[in-house]
Amino acid sequence: MEFNAPIQIVNDMMITERERNWALAVKEAVELSTRIDNISDFGYAHHCIAAGGDLNKALDQIEGMQAFRKQYNLSEIDQEDTIQRGLKALDDLNSICPNWLLHVDLEDGSPWLVCNQGQLNPGKVWQRDKSYASILLVQYYLGCALQPTLQAVREGTTILTDGEKMSWEMIDMNYQQQLYFEFVLHFPHKVRKILVFNANCAAVAFWNLVKPFLPRKVRRVVVLDRRFDALGFRSDEIRCLTDLFCQPNREESWIRCKQRVAQLLVMRSYNNQFFRL
Repeated sequence: MEFNAPIQIVNDMMITERERNWALAVKEAVELSTRIDNISDFGYAHHCIAAGGDLNKALDQIEGMQAFRKQYNLSEIDQEDTIQRGLKALDDLNSICPNWLLHVDLEDGSPWLVCNQGQLNPGKVWQRDKSYASILLVQYYLGCALQPTLQAVREGTTILTDGEKMSWEMIDMNYQQQLYFEFVLHFPHKVRKILVFNANCAAVAFWNLVKPFLPRKVRRVVVLDRRFDALGFRSDEIRCLTDLFCQPNREESWIRCKQRVAQLLVMRSYNNQFFRL
């Protein structure tokens, strides 16, 4: 697979004066710190926009993300071998939990991830590797791919998943804790909505169990229902989504999905290298 620099949509990388001031303030603080290595200008902007201008939160995220990267020997998405490693991580997880990832793209600049949550089984990953690294690495690379521009960061990712096949044995609390403390707290990935359709009894029960412990702004992000239309989709969108979830050739779908992730990672790489505050 060849990687070519994408045609950049200039408007998607426009930064406001306020956002630039946030990022420059954090960059100055990082350059004075001995605990944090310098990151790209795009990285500074990404962290600050995702943190809503909370500079202390942005600094905490940057420090935590660097610790996460060192633990898993990761680097910023800025070269071809980094992208190849991301695609290998996708393949590794797909070999354990096939047909989990169905669609990744930017729709009018807004990131979308469509998946089948019932296929993602942390217990299977643990049995093979005695760690959850396969899932954590995929979360990292998908997070980078889904927010390759400043406009995508502002919009936040919408996640749509099928909850029909979720079961209690797939709800691994050790994995959820590790995901939250090692990754979610530090990665500047803004989530706009998590939409769960076909939510079965296990999905609803799990959500009702954890919901009281979550901040109100997090609770507002998650919506569960049995039907697409109840989640706000139009009839034409429902037809497309039904085709996506019912498609007979999963291998062809996986190849298309991986190709799009590669293209988005190239876009991220381009912006990491050339964007300047």
